[in-house]
Order: sequence, then structure tokens, then C-alpha cells
Amino acid sequence: MRQKYELKLKPINSTNPDNLRIYELLQKSCEGLNSYLADFFETVAILEEKKIKSGSDNSEIDESIEFVLTKIDEVTSSMKCIVNDMPSLIELIEIQ
Repeated sequence: MRQKYELKLKPINSTNPDNLRIYELLQKSCEGLNSYLADFFETVAILEEKKIKSGSDNSEIDESIEFVLTKIDEVTSSMKCIVNDMPSLIELIEIQ
């Protein structure tokens, strides 16, 4: 299974309304990506459970799992790029 990550915003010290508005939008975007990635992990778990319950070799389920794992890799890569572009605002943390 792939390592799970989450984007986490670092706190800022600002009273500027524009900065706070942008920070809030960034926070919502991070939460959206975190949820998106968590949904992919949940999908893989469901597909693996379905594969176990089917008891037979099911190449269609295997293909679906591989597709979702590819999406996990893509989203994780995007998250890493975001952190590299904005290291003062965002960090990538490993989760269980």
C-alpha cells in the first residue's frame, strides 16, 4: 500500500484581511486535496475487500485497483509539488 500524506497549513501571523482571505482559500484547497486522496485510499480498500470476497482471480478488480493507485501517485506528486512551491505556508505530513 502507498504511504498516506496530508497537506497541513502552517500558521500565519497577519491581520491583513486580504492575507487572511487568501489563507482561508488555501486552507479549503488543502482540505479538498486531503479528502480527495483519502477517498482514493478508501476506494482501494473497498476494491481489495471486494476482491477477497469474490474468491476468484478478478482481473477487472485488479485493473481498477491499479488505476486508483495511479491516481494516488498523481495526487501525492501534486501535493509534493505544492509543498515545494510554498514551503513557508504548507507542509506535507505522513499519516497512518
